[in-house]
Amino acid sequence: MVNKVPDAGCGYGALLMEIDKCYSGSKLYGVDQINARTREVSKICL
Repeated sequence: MVNKVPDAGCGYGALLMEIDKCYSGSKLYGVDQINARTREVSKICL
């Protein structure tokens, strides 16, 4: 089972990504919504 925690600007998504880097078996999935949206818009505009 993968635990998904959305990040609404509070930093949990980025924190979960860092924890996952340290513990490969953690099965955590973090998404930093601001960074993800910036990349998405950059692909469209560039």
